[in-house]
Amino acid sequence: MADFDAAALAYERTRNARPAYGLTLVADYPLADDVLAGIDRLRRACRQALGDGVELYTDDYLHLTVYSLLRSRTVPLPDEELSTIWSHWLPRLEGIAAEFSSLRVPLQGLSLARNGALLVCGLATDGLRRLQRRVSQLPGVAARRRIPPHITLGQLNRPCGTAAAFDEAMAALRAHAADPVGTLCVTRLRLLYYGSRLLDQVLRSVVIPLGRKA
Repeated sequence: MADFDAAALAYERTRNARPAYGLTLVADYPLADDVLAGIDRLRRACRQALGDGVELYTDDYLHLTVYSLLRSRTVPLPDEELSTIWSHWLPRLEGIAAEFSSLRVPLQGLSLARNGALLVCGLATDGLRRLQRRVSQLPGVAARRRIPPHITLGQLNRPCGTAAAFDEAMAALRAHAADPVGTLCVTRLRLLYYGSRLLDQVLRSVVIPLGRKA
């Protein structure tokens, strides 16, 4: 790449702004303070490298998806359908979560995807993969997505402009490709019904603790 495609960046920004309703399982949301502190260091590096050419999300948007159960729809779920799905999946998810006392997801480094998404990278640990595999076996959930764990930090909103500017920005970001961010120590999950792909509209939420009940 010599620069980012302006049309592709515009498409991603438009897609993020559209209504999108679905159900997702996330890890320990909102994120712990120590993890947010590590992410903030990367946020500042992104701003320094990309200036106002990037939209960086605030802390309350940041999340690590464990499993996307019902992918984004353009209209809200009817109340009856949501209640049926919720009552069908929640006890099963609670049963799966009871099999795991905790999860640890190391977070390290910064990555910039071809669509302009800025990502904090996570490690797909054995425990996380096993949890995702168990959830994927529930009847009716969306097919499992084969993407590495990550936290989306922001979105590039325009090309860098010149080859020199692109090379300079990418070199500045690559300098943080292996920065330690912290470890997400997960003791609970959250089942979320959202109205936005960025989770700035959480319409329903329930905590699902890990570990067997007493």
